[in-house]
Amino acid sequence: MARESVSSLVRVAVCLISAFGAVAHAAPPAVPPVPAVPATEIPSPGARVEEIQETTMGTLSGVDVGVANMWEREYVDGAGVAHKGLTARLDYEVAGETRRIVVGEGSVIEMGGTRWEVVRLQKTPGQNGTITLRSPPP
Repeated sequence: MARESVSSLVRVAVCLISAFGAVAHAAPPAVPPVPAVPATEIPSPGARVEEIQETTMGTLSGVDVGVANMWEREYVDGAGVAHKGLTARLDYEVAGETRRIVVGEGSVIEMGGTRWEVVRLQKTPGQNGTITLRSPPP
């Protein structure tokens, strides 16, 4: 009887060691790859980045800017090339006069004497979108 008890204990020990060994050698859980970030979205050292939500006001170089009407339409990028894509209307005031412009990704505007590039627009149907702008370092 003692021999059967020792044999049973040895079998249990071998099973446990095998189980722990399999866990120790198991492949690590899969980690989803991190998507590449386009160069236009990586801020340069010292660059200013502003994000403004649709239907709100933000400030670009001291100028209050409202963002509205985000949808797909034609716009012109910073190189003067026409595109069709997600756009936003920016409303701002200069010398007491309200101005409106339509911008999309790659558009370049000047606010308060500073150039701002539109680096990203995001919009989920039924929700307010956001526009992200970047200004080079001073």
